[in-house]
Amino acid sequence: MARLDQGVLDLISSWNRFWFTPADSAPLGVIRWLIGGMVIYSHLVWGLDLPAFLGPDGWNSVELVREIQGGQWNQSFWWSVPAEWMQTVHWVCIGILVLFWIGCLTRMTSILAFIIHVSYCQRATLATFGLDQICGILLLYLMLGPAGADYSIDRLWRRFRSHRRRRGAAMSVGNRPPKTAAANLSIRLIQVHYCIIYFFAATGKLQGESWWTGEALWSALANYEYQSADLTWLAWYPEVLQLMTHVTILWELSFAYLIWVPALRPLMLVVGALMHLGIGAFLGMWTFGLAMIFGYVAFLDPETVRSVMESPFRRKTPRSV
Repeated sequence: MARLDQGVLDLISSWNRFWFTPADSAPLGVIRWLIGGMVIYSHLVWGLDLPAFLGPDGWNSVELVREIQGGQWNQSFWWSVPAEWMQTVHWVCIGILVLFWIGCLTRMTSILAFIIHVSYCQRATLATFGLDQICGILLLYLMLGPAGADYSIDRLWRRFRSHRRRRGAAMSVGNRPPKTAAANLSIRLIQVHYCIIYFFAATGKLQGESWWTGEALWSALANYEYQSADLTWLAWYPEVLQLMTHVTILWELSFAYLIWVPALRPLMLVVGALMHLGIGAFLGMWTFGLAMIFGYVAFLDPETVRSVMESPFRRKTPRSV
């Protein structure tokens, strides 16, 4: 009985360490920069023709969206915006997204950025795709964590108010934000969600016969609707197509397990990045592929992230003569 009790206590302790051990917030700051820029871009695209995307008689007409949603009330402030105010509200939203991107008043703008993104997606149901879903996921977890603790206007302002430093010390490694449990929770949620995404993507694919026979990738590459480059010459090399198809499935199935092995993590991330870059290059889905890669920062060692981000700001030690 004592061994059982100790086992339960060890399990609880491991659970708490995994989720709530204070962690460095540097990866969240980088993800905010990357995904924040992508969100601004996607909302600017919506703004190219607001009446068509969000207007009552556009592609996402009120009647059509209500019918698709099946009577469910999907929250969006766009349901209450009069047509004459659409442009004004849109540019206010863009302004808030820019503030979030640069990390200004991040505690508040991160919440508003999530609400804005969800409102656009819920209103323009027929104009949302995988990119919008991934952006929504990452915005949610950035909202929960200290996304503005690093590489932000908020950080510079706190530093300026607390004490003056000599020029060039704004990004000094010796003046890092404290590690927090909130940062760890946010990072862990991104990591676990990515594992779920890839695992269910693989199991969903396996319900189709073409993924078992190895023909699935050929069906995508030979589809002229998505082609960015002509890869039909691969029809003469079916073994290559079958290998690529099966490797894709094996990688997605194993991601949720092997990504936690430190020695294999770089390989899993590199293969994933190459896969998404390939989707962008050959199927034209650059924004989705890049958004997925942006979330990989959550799997990187925070010290590595800081080394890359802060190295341009380090003072170079003069060589002795």
